[in-house]
Amino acid sequence: MKVFYIFNISLFMKKWIFLLILIPCVLASPNVYKFGEDYWFENENTIKTDTGWVYNIEDLMDYTVEGEVMGVRFYKEDKAPFGLVDVALAWGDILKPEIKENLEVTMEYRYCSYYYTCENSEISFYYLRTHMSNNHLIPASEDIFNKIIKIKKGDYIKISGTLVYIKGEKRENNKIERMEWGPSSTTLEDEGDKACEIILVKSLEFVTQEPSISETPNPLKNFEEFYKNVWKSFVIIFIVVFLILYIPSKLLSRKKEKVSPRYDIAANMIEYYTKKGYRVLKYNFNDPFLKIAISKNEKIYLATIDLKTGKISYRLIR
Repeated sequence: MKVFYIFNISLFMKKWIFLLILIPCVLASPNVYKFGEDYWFENENTIKTDTGWVYNIEDLMDYTVEGEVMGVRFYKEDKAPFGLVDVALAWGDILKPEIKENLEVTMEYRYCSYYYTCENSEISFYYLRTHMSNNHLIPASEDIFNKIIKIKKGDYIKISGTLVYIKGEKRENNKIERMEWGPSSTTLEDEGDKACEIILVKSLEFVTQEPSISETPNPLKNFEEFYKNVWKSFVIIFIVVFLILYIPSKLLSRKKEKVSPRYDIAANMIEYYTKKGYRVLKYNFNDPFLKIAISKNEKIYLATIDLKTGKISYRLIR
């Protein structure tokens, strides 16, 4: 009895295509609690959550800051679901190419670290410290939330809102749990713990930054950026094509390798014995052997073929 293997390549491809579409969509959206679903504003100074937390917002001062995004880190925290992101900003001479290329910014848990490696620098440590800030952003509306989750490194943004101090409380089963976040820093001259700005964001703009007069255009750098983007696109396209075309075809070929050669050998041997005047009675596989019963001149022989070595042995049955 012959057994045929059917490989549904179209179904396999559909699964891969679905995964290839789904994965970028998942990666594109940061994993954060959702405004209006997980938390909401009861009034201007009160935030509530679906887990029973109630937060009071104390306004400290109005605040506006703008600069280039040097780093972004999103959070999903049960006790502060509204504090979904930290954004490190820099402005002024720090954005000059010769300064920025020697500056490394790392986003740690709720603070940022920066390393400046140029020895003969025209800017001081004090200038660096007062022209950079790490900002904990709290959306004041769903529209602001939708803008915040789109922030990425390299954007130039302008934020307006209020520096705040937040106190939360949760009552459950005669137990009271409390938390505090802040107070926000209200000066750019501090450093260390509690030096970050906690901003209730009421306005967020993505600004097209005009190059300063002191910046000299660098065609080579522009070409390098273009080349990087082209190369990344090529790699992504190559991976997609590889997954869609190569893997299914490889699996299909493996199925064929496992099944087809055995029946090809049987067919060839049957044809061989038929031409020699034998009548083929039956055959079967018992890996690695192919056994064929043949008869001629009222005698029956059992031919045993070793599929690995190609060796053939005969035994007279009758």
